[in-house]
Amino acid sequence: MQVFKRDIRRPPHPVDDPSSVVLPAGHVKHPGQRLLPTAIRFDHNHAFSMRDGVKLRADVFRPVDSDAVPVPAIVVWGPYGKSSTGIFVLDSFPLRSGVAKSRLSGYDSFEGPDPAEWVPRGYAIVNVDSRGSGDSEGDLHFWGTPEGQDGHDFIEQIAVQPWCSGRVAMAGNSWLAIAQWFIARERPPHLTCIAPMEDPYRNTPYIVASYSTGLHNPGSFRGFQEIPHDKKWLSVHSTQEWYDLASEERIEDLAKFFDFYLKDIQNGWEATSPVRLSLLGYNLPHEVRSLPALSWTQPGCATLKLHLNADQSMHENPRSVEANTLSYQADVPTKQHDSDAGELLFKYTFPRKTLLAGPSKLVVHMSAELQDDLDVYVQLRKADAHGTILQNVNMPLADLGVASDSEVPRTNTLVYLGPTGQLRASMRAVDPALSTPYWQTLSHDRAQVRPVPRGEVVRLEVYIWPTGMVFDAGESLVLKVAGHDMALAEFEHLRGAFRVVNEGKHFVHFGEGRENYLEVYIL
Repeated sequence: MQVFKRDIRRPPHPVDDPSSVVLPAGHVKHPGQRLLPTAIRFDHNHAFSMRDGVKLRADVFRPVDSDAVPVPAIVVWGPYGKSSTGIFVLDSFPLRSGVAKSRLSGYDSFEGPDPAEWVPRGYAIVNVDSRGSGDSEGDLHFWGTPEGQDGHDFIEQIAVQPWCSGRVAMAGNSWLAIAQWFIARERPPHLTCIAPMEDPYRNTPYIVASYSTGLHNPGSFRGFQEIPHDKKWLSVHSTQEWYDLASEERIEDLAKFFDFYLKDIQNGWEATSPVRLSLLGYNLPHEVRSLPALSWTQPGCATLKLHLNADQSMHENPRSVEANTLSYQADVPTKQHDSDAGELLFKYTFPRKTLLAGPSKLVVHMSAELQDDLDVYVQLRKADAHGTILQNVNMPLADLGVASDSEVPRTNTLVYLGPTGQLRASMRAVDPALSTPYWQTLSHDRAQVRPVPRGEVVRLEVYIWPTGMVFDAGESLVLKVAGHDMALAEFEHLRGAFRVVNEGKHFVHFGEGRENYLEVYIL
């Protein structure tokens, strides 16, 4: 846990006094934004005291008759500025990630649900500035037990408000998802259910994931798998997280979930497939599979083992070869715009339609020319039947407001290349207590650091993030190995900011009993 210090009793700027107003139906916060479909009571900047006396401030949006007819509350907990008062708003991102300005009211918190959508559905949206952020007092806690305790105290106070039915949920993406884990761990009695979406940590009952983020992918999958009960659902969508959050499909899905657990509406939610897994087609239509569990975690799951060869091919059957090496320049600077120099490629062509689903593992024997350690980066890509390596635009072009994908800025939020993995050779020791047959967790224990003297050949196991990809017969899976990150930059201004620490060349060694292979899971 990290803590950022400031005056514990005072926000760094003047704050508004608490107020309560009714925003009429048709109200628009700013020109071009979504109008409110119904009247909404807006309780602005109300203070709630934590167990140590620190005050957190929240905005509450609720039906105008909720004092007489109490409603469930959905708490949106984060540091980005409640109700779009912080620096993170979609206007800051290229093409607004496909979310039209008219889609949101501007009263939503960044990465949280919009009151204009949820209050008419009979819910209160409670946007709170977490400790040390926005208008709240205290030091900003970078996740951990203190934030969980704050959440516990806050939820229990919300639950006894006269307008609240006593049932409280949480929702939101990224940080807003991580906070839900720590708060749920404190077991506030009135916390009924949570919906952490795009989670870089792990554990909860309604989980939403995608492939397109550079942060959230493994945590969302592992969190779902490690929940020890069966009241859990995972929806893996084919778009980008902010676009998905604002989509009709996600809103209706969440509404069914919340209606069931917060309002006792018998809508058949618990018959929903535990896993809905999107598979990216790139040049083909995306596909969705409804599954009883994550397929790659089940006994007898299907795998495809592809052996790497010195001619840069991959084959299902090992080929006997004499000792040989391939190399790449590991210290080439990268601009993260796809296909930089210093990347070694291996290719496998599918003889039939194949669906990749899950994490992958690369086993490779390597050495470094000029250094006593090496950082290895790997990436899986799809190539069409003509050998062209493809990219996947994460939203429909029409919603992005462009006519062709060439107009889409090449950032990680807008364009997905393929799953990545990385490993520092000296830190390759794993923690068996946190590892599974399909995913190993590095120990990061300094006592287990194992140096790699220059020139020494070392066997490395590099785990690659989960993905879902559709291949037709004649299309190819391409494995890239390099000394730099091959994902696109998260934002255009970060392109070229990645610092390469490798020196000289890296070598991949074949023969002499060294088995180099890529193992993938298939449906």
